[in-house]
Amino acid sequence: PAPGPVEDMAAEHLRRIRAIQPVGPYLLGGHCNGALEAYEIAQQLRAAGQEVALLVLIDPPEPSLEPRPPRAPLASDPDGRPARLGPRDLNRRFQQVMRDYRPVPYDRPVRLLRSGPATPAPPGGGWARLVVDLQGFRIGRSHLSAITRDAAGIGRQAQRRPLRPD
Repeated sequence: PAPGPVEDMAAEHLRRIRAIQPVGPYLLGGHCNGALEAYEIAQQLRAAGQEVALLVLIDPPEPSLEPRPPRAPLASDPDGRPARLGPRDLNRRFQQVMRDYRPVPYDRPVRLLRSGPATPAPPGGGWARLVVDLQGFRIGRSHLSAITRDAAGIGRQAQRRPLRPD
């Protein structure tokens, strides 16, 4: 089925997470668009009074901070269920859902891991305007190698105590 808003996708993932672990503290992370979902899951957990001990955003897209444009309704089949989309349309819809997401401020520590050359830790960009305690780190050589060949670096950064950049 066509993906819904990030908030709905996060709620579904959270339902599955809480089926395994009903209460926190929770350790959350996501890569690329999955980082947006992890951020929203953390928001929903905090709103439910749960503790999020760690949130790691790995190469997330820059957050959209402007007001959300009105969404076009999803097409539905005769039974009212969301229409099934072909691969190209599904990918296009998913990308639109991610662009439409408007994150709200977050009051807990977040580790922002960015791939690329071994340069100083990246500035937080739009994430710095949303997160009170943002720690930036550089990991991996590229967007994809960050979660494959360089996964050990992600693990090292996630386990650092206290939260502080290189």
